[in-house]
Amino acid sequence: MEVNKNMTTTTLEVYKITNTKQIKGCIKVHAWQRVKIVDGSTLGSFVSHWASVARYGSTDHEQVLPFNPQFLQSPPATTNFLPHPFLDLNLRCVNPVTRKFVFPNTKLSDLKNKVVLPSTNGGSITNPTRVEVLTSLLYKTAVAAATTARSSSSSSKPHFLLIPCNIRKKFVPKLPQTTVGNFIAGFIVMTRHESETSLSALVSAIRKQKMKVETIQSQELARQNLDSMMSRLGNEDLENVAHRFFCCSSLCGLGFNNVNFGWGNPAVASTTYMFSKQSGFILMDTPNGDGIEAWVSLERQDMKIFQNDKELLSFCQN
Repeated sequence: MEVNKNMTTTTLEVYKITNTKQIKGCIKVHAWQRVKIVDGSTLGSFVSHWASVARYGSTDHEQVLPFNPQFLQSPPATTNFLPHPFLDLNLRCVNPVTRKFVFPNTKLSDLKNKVVLPSTNGGSITNPTRVEVLTSLLYKTAVAAATTARSSSSSSKPHFLLIPCNIRKKFVPKLPQTTVGNFIAGFIVMTRHESETSLSALVSAIRKQKMKVETIQSQELARQNLDSMMSRLGNEDLENVAHRFFCCSSLCGLGFNNVNFGWGNPAVASTTYMFSKQSGFILMDTPNGDGIEAWVSLERQDMKIFQNDKELLSFCQN
């Protein structure tokens, strides 16, 4: 099926499967999507259901995996969720490089134990998640690499980290995971000084911003969050004040490694979407579920420093 690349409508975006091939036991699925209507959860639910339909009637699969998509109708948002023009300027990678780093759960447990989180009541925040500590480690290392690779004249400029998260379960009442759409809210963490990029400081900052997302319990509040975030991203001076802008998206727990079209589970599940030359990280479960794969996209000169960071490598798979 061909995709009309000249489509200009902003009222509805489409998702189509464009090509499926089986090559020596390996299935390649090429999907065209736009984040205006499809998020990671929708993509995971759709592909899992599609695989279930493909296997229907086989001896080991006599029933189709339930999908039952839920749809919500709402008036157009005041903000058009499209990349702001500033992303075409200084904050985009000129020579992007993408590499995969694997972090076993045993190493992530060590990383969690290393994080000490002070709280306002003098206690500590217990049990930080794998995604929280890994996001903090990746961002910390990327900021250090970007700072080292650039002139000291830009060292005082802040760095930004954008994190989108699924808000289906935060609605009242909760939305089913099969609710079709782009049900994400985003928050931004800004750091300017090295002390703000310690693991404990970053996890604490991420959790503080996540608490604000917990209050998004309706479509209207989600729209307000989007308007606020895009307004901040659309600041005309951002390209001049930001040293580097990163985005981290977690696809963990969405079942991509369990998608079985009839030839078994995939040996490798990955995404080719890397923020359109935007620096960032995509996190996915390892095929065996024993860790997290981080697909890291950075400026080439930043990657040379990033991939040799001793602290980062100490938590990677040998």
